[in-house]
Amino acid sequence: MLTFRPILPEDIVWAGPLLAESGYFSCEFCFTNIFIWQQTYGSRIARFEDFVLVCHEDDEAVFALLPAGRGDLAAALRAMREYAGSRQLSFYSVPPAMRDQIEEVFPGCVTFAASRPNYDYILDMQTFLDLPGSTYQKRRYELRHFARQMPSAAFTPMTPADYEDVRSFMAEWCSHYSGEDKSGIQAESLALEAALTHYDALGLMGGVLRAEGQLLGFSIGSPLNPSVLCGHIQKARHDIRGAFFTVAHEFARMYGSAYRWLNCEDDLGQPGLRAAKLSYHPAWLEEKYMACLKSQSLCAEQLA
Repeated sequence: MLTFRPILPEDIVWAGPLLAESGYFSCEFCFTNIFIWQQTYGSRIARFEDFVLVCHEDDEAVFALLPAGRGDLAAALRAMREYAGSRQLSFYSVPPAMRDQIEEVFPGCVTFAASRPNYDYILDMQTFLDLPGSTYQKRRYELRHFARQMPSAAFTPMTPADYEDVRSFMAEWCSHYSGEDKSGIQAESLALEAALTHYDALGLMGGVLRAEGQLLGFSIGSPLNPSVLCGHIQKARHDIRGAFFTVAHEFARMYGSAYRWLNCEDDLGQPGLRAAKLSYHPAWLEEKYMACLKSQSLCAEQLA
């Protein structure tokens, strides 16, 4: 029987390589994301042979990340089915190419559903760095405008000396949304705190944008696998034109040269965020499906 437990920073030593080896593009397969968001979702981790298993659960349902690693995927899926018992089991972040494999393991017992707000934006790194042609004319203008407006601004690697300023910046940013549902904002604050607390252990990459000592924005990311860099948390001053894109572009310039792709994660269905990420002209949107299994009793009847 599988034994799930809280996720520890040191789990990156064994889970990180297996997650990377899966070759998936979705940000949910990045160990950093799994770790820093666990407090919000109640996620726990287990190992089945050479597969990483992650789930959150209650008395009625189990929501599991598609097993990631190497070996017999069918066995890993069945192990999760056994663990769920009579509870509803759903696998999330299922790439389109994996749907048939899941269906083969549970024929006639699974339904798939996609959610556009959860699709990740995958950018061609070199194109994003170069911003070529008329397609990116507006973005190049933003960078020039910001540079003229803030000639002393510089983007530098994040160090422990920046952490308190980053925390204060995040708190101030959150205060602008005081009249809205705070659950998502509070969750992101918890994720940021987990990232800063375990920055070195997670092997994070971060940068801060400052002008004359004042923090204007920051970005934190980490590798998903050897070809994909993920941007996890990024904030910038709303009142300074070009600050947000400058942070995004400088982060890619500082850390992206070794990677083929940049995963800018999803848009949560927020119109402004969606418009901004579409304006980066992604190479594609990484679709994700939820695979919902029927109860074991219904499956047994159907397969009989």
